[in-house]
Amino acid sequence: MRCLAHAAGDARIDEALAEALKKTCPLLREDSEAHTTEHSLEVQLPFLQVLAQDFTFVPVALGTVQYESLVSVGEAIGRVLETSKENVLLLTTSDLNHYEDDATTRSKDSKAIEQLLAGALG
Repeated sequence: MRCLAHAAGDARIDEALAEALKKTCPLLREDSEAHTTEHSLEVQLPFLQVLAQDFTFVPVALGTVQYESLVSVGEAIGRVLETSKENVLLLTTSDLNHYEDDATTRSKDSKAIEQLLAGALG
């Protein structure tokens, strides 16, 4: 099983889950380049290692894509996790905006949060 090394140590990738996701959603593919400048893993993995030292994970990085593609990825993740025999924690993080002023960023963030909460509660 492959590992991703970082400051807090190695974290094992769940190869079977990764393969199931790639099979279910052709938009997902292995791309080590996508993770070279992405810093969310180095922020999240140490917390996960404190909570569960022997966990496995599947990193998924999405760039700027069409809404329909995001829906397709989300639905595929849902189908794979629905058939999983193990408990799976789905952790997501997003840097929605690095280029607009604070007021615009807060407005867009609020709209996104409202939609997420509506989906979770609806």
